Amino acid sequence: MPVMRKDGSISEGAVWRVAFLGNMDHKSMREHYAGALRFAAESRRYEIKVLDPHACSEDVAHQSLDLGRPDAIIACNPFQSFAAKKFPRLMQRIPVVVLNQLFPADRRRGGRCDARVMPNEELLVGRIAARFVSRGFANFAYLGMDGYPRSRLREKIFQRALKEAGFRADVFRIPWSNGYDDASRDDEMGRWLANLPKPCAMFIYWDYLSQKILALCRRLDIAVPEQLSVISVDNVEEICETTVPTLSSIEPDFRTGGFQAMKFIDEFMHGKQRTTSPLPVFRYGVRRFVERASSQDVHGAARIVVAAQDYVRLHATEGIGSQDVAQALNISQRLLEGHFSTVLGRTPHEEIQITRLAKVKELLQTSNLPLEIVAERAGYSTLHHLQNLFKARFGVSLRTWRNTWREPRATPGS
Repeated sequence: MPVMRKDGSISEGAVWRVAFLGNMDHKSMREHYAGALRFAAESRRYEIKVLDPHACSEDVAHQSLDLGRPDAIIACNPFQSFAAKKFPRLMQRIPVVVLNQLFPADRRRGGRCDARVMPNEELLVGRIAARFVSRGFANFAYLGMDGYPRSRLREKIFQRALKEAGFRADVFRIPWSNGYDDASRDDEMGRWLANLPKPCAMFIYWDYLSQKILALCRRLDIAVPEQLSVISVDNVEEICETTVPTLSSIEPDFRTGGFQAMKFIDEFMHGKQRTTSPLPVFRYGVRRFVERASSQDVHGAARIVVAAQDYVRLHATEGIGSQDVAQALNISQRLLEGHFSTVLGRTPHEEIQITRLAKVKELLQTSNLPLEIVAERAGYSTLHHLQNLFKARFGVSLRTWRNTWREPRATPGS
């Protein structure tokens, strides 16, 4: 048992025991633990012992025996209540630092802590959003977990970052209770994936969810990364390196988090006053981004298609063809058509027709222009050609569509 003198100095040879409570199946906890061990090795004043509440009862008993009576506690967010039950009186007297807790817990429920350590979510999510936007994507999606505050926070930050760039993300949240996905919305999620506008950039809450999505994309014949570019969080190598395709992931600097948790402990053990207002908080950054096949656009297919769509939107009504689009992008028509087939499942010519017909509908709905002028302004050489195409595509004539969908106009005096 260490001895502290009245002046706050430590007696020579004093070693404090720190209980590290976390689920060691998760990479984030193992990396936090490694950071804490580095501090202990440098200071030579601490022994850090793991207590994993998710281990079997026999292992927990052995870990408790090895730990003995701790002098301080580092606990992952869900395990504060476990610590309060394990050390009911001690918990109120010794320093407690909590990892990954977004909001201060209710002290009456065993949530007492002296400092919090967590990822800088603004920095983490902002990096992902900026990467997607810089690659020219116009369609975005977020896959999160229902009922998880951190998932909702990342969703909120992602949407805000995209809004600042003039975009928004489609969102789907998977039910996740007691640590498990019950698969109750798999069919709905499959429809959501299939209906996302392509190419699409998807941010997934963490690597474990990404396994599910990549497997589902294979079953639905959604090409990754050509149609769906995927980036996740945590960089769990045993997952990221074995998915098909391999998974791009951003890795928070967990080790710095573990090191800082021990730094807080060390300050408290040396007499720094513990206070609940304001509670000390440290937010660590990003260690690295590891790009793998799920977001690598090796041949630039998605970016070329996005650029082609932008060109078509601007010039479709000028009578352009596929060759004009290819020339504008300085690529061959064959390559352009190949990328369209891979990413969108249609040809550049069909993209031009979709854009022109949308213009036709707009003019029919909002103006009284003669049909010949409508055809000309939408880029068609003859009204006859437009009439045949429109009837074949929508099953009604131009005049019938106008009479059915025309916007009501205000009458004088109304």
